[in-house]
Order: sequence, then C-alpha cells, then structure tokens
Amino acid sequence: MAALESFRKGQVDFLLATDLASRGLDIRGIDTVINYEAPASYEIYLHRVGRTARAGRQGRAITLAGEADRKIIKTALKAVKESGKIVSRVLAPESIDVLAKKLEQLEGEVEEVLKEEKEERSMRIAEMEIRKGENIVKYEDEIMARPKRTWFSTEREKAIAKGIFLKVLD
Repeated sequence: MAALESFRKGQVDFLLATDLASRGLDIRGIDTVINYEAPASYEIYLHRVGRTARAGRQGRAITLAGEADRKIIKTALKAVKESGKIVSRVLAPESIDVLAKKLEQLEGEVEEVLKEEKEERSMRIAEMEIRKGENIVKYEDEIMARPKRTWFSTEREKAIAKGIFLKVLD
C-alpha cells in the first residue's frame, strides 16, 4: 500500500504490481503498462492494458511474450487490428539478457511484495473467521431459533434425480 501511495503521489516513477493488484488499481496518468508475462486470457490482457488510455487518453501497453503466449497475442492483435497502432518487435538476445539482469535485481523486492500480499490475505481470512465466530456467539439464540431446513425431496429422490441428470450429461 505504501508503494502504491508513493506512486500515486508521483514520488516514484514506476509501480511493480502482481496480476492481482493490477486488476484493482485505478490511477490517473498511467500511460504505459508493461506485461512481464502475457496474461492467461485475452480478457485479462484487455483489463490490464485498460490501466492506460482511460477516458480517451493515449496509452501504451508493452507485453513481453514468448512462443507459449502466441495465442493470446494473436487474439489481441486481431481485436485491435483496425486501429493500426500495433507495433511488434523482436528483441535481440543481448537486449533480453540486459533486461533479464535488471529484472533479477528486482527479484528480492518482488518476492517481498508477494510475501506481504500472502500475509495480508491470511490476515483478512483470519479477521473474517473471527467476525464469523463473534457473530455466532452474539446471535446464537437467534440462529438456534431458526427452523431447521426442510427439503421437498427425500435423499433417495435427490439421488435418483442426480443420476438422471448425470445420464443426460453423458
């Protein structure tokens, strides 16, 4: 969160974010998004590059893609072919080596961010479980006063229906 706030205030020039974090960010003035890895689907790709060029502004999306990413890149290229603003470049191996070394230098920082995100998620889950427990204790009488759930089908009828449903799917 501190890195995000520093980026929003313009105190740092770039923000390195995981795919999860990049989905929920809405920051004005983003003009370039670099996808270090191509996303798993075109929809995710579209959402990521949507961080740029909001409300009719100009923007640039750079995706570092390998052979395994060909399908997603082809889909993206087809989708925006009409605009004619796609530039495709093949990087020389020497350039890739230079970039790889720069990214390796950031590896510790990235690992730390991933660790923090995992810890924050664990904390959110723990807090949710605590609230759930508190509610069970606080509203125990109300919960116990509720009528038991009743089903219109017996267990046997549900099993027969499930069997018929599975046969239809086959």
